[in-house]
Amino acid sequence: MNSPKHFTIREKGREHKVHVDSIVYMRAEGNYLCLQLKDRHFLYRMTMNAVETELDPVRFLRIHRSFIVNQSHVRSSRYSGNNEFIFTMANNERIVSGRSYKEQIAKVLQEQAV
Repeated sequence: MNSPKHFTIREKGREHKVHVDSIVYMRAEGNYLCLQLKDRHFLYRMTMNAVETELDPVRFLRIHRSFIVNQSHVRSSRYSGNNEFIFTMANNERIVSGRSYKEQIAKVLQEQAV
C-alpha cells in the first residue's frame, strides 16, 4: 500500500501541505475530516472510511467511529473498563475509544508492548 505523505488543503484561496506525521488525530465531521495538528486544525473533504484505507495501519489506529489517532502522538493509553480505552495525545487532549474497537485496540497495544 502506498500511503500519502501529506494532504493538500485549500483554505481561503491558499494551499497548505499538511504532512501526515504532523497529524495528531483525525476526527470525522460529516463528509469532512478535522485534521488536528498540535496547534491548529484543518478541514479536509474525505470520509473516515476512505482515509482509513489510505493510511499506514502501523502509524494510524482507528479507535472510534469518529477518530483515528497517529500512534506517534499518543502520550499514553489505558484501559478504563466498559470496553473503553482513554488515549492522551501529545497536545494533551484525551480521546475515549469506542467500545466496538476494543479488540482491535487491545491487539495493537499488545503488539507494541512486545
